[in-house]
Amino acid sequence: DRDVFAFDPDTLAPKPVPHFAQVGTVLFNMAVNPLTGMLYVTNTEALNSVRFEGTGVHGGSTVRGHLVETRITVIDPLTGTVSPKHLNQHVDFSQFSASAHAGSKPHSLSNLRHLVVSSDGQKIYAAAMGSAKVAVFDTADIEDANFATNFDPTVKSSQYLDVGEGPSGVALDETHGRLYVTTRFDNSVRAITLSNGSSETHAMHNPESAAII
Repeated sequence: DRDVFAFDPDTLAPKPVPHFAQVGTVLFNMAVNPLTGMLYVTNTEALNSVRFEGTGVHGGSTVRGHLVETRITVIDPLTGTVSPKHLNQHVDFSQFSASAHAGSKPHSLSNLRHLVVSSDGQKIYAAAMGSAKVAVFDTADIEDANFATNFDPTVKSSQYLDVGEGPSGVALDETHGRLYVTTRFDNSVRAITLSNGSSETHAMHNPESAAII
């Protein structure tokens, strides 16, 4: 299960650590920390080792309510270390009703796509297409060896930005303190002022009819 491959950009020869395994089932995007060289990969991990749907009473197991996990995987290109970080560990996946998860939804992330890293290497901005948010992480938190213990989404979600439906791409303008986000479901660009969280919405041209939309 080799997921990410490393090549010399001039010769296309494999790097000393030529590939990285167990990064995730579906990989969406990658970004490099400009200071440390650490690689961050947005992905989902499918629980393919768990059998059956439904209640799990007869089969003894089920993926009901826990089909995939939304993650950022940290790769150290020098050592080859691959460290997946499950971002929704606050969710009780043994509970199936909507009411049981009403409190966890605001802190949850789904389908992370494009991501960028700040020039000082301290922040990650990742578009969460399924959550109408841009997740903002401290790289120190994501790289923490004790992530599963120390990262509390119910606390860290205070940094997440509400940006509108279907965010898929992000661009960081550090000179002007702005983050630009494409929101695919309404075909718009959000311009967010990071200092105060205010935003402007600029609709892009869409030739599709209302029926198609």
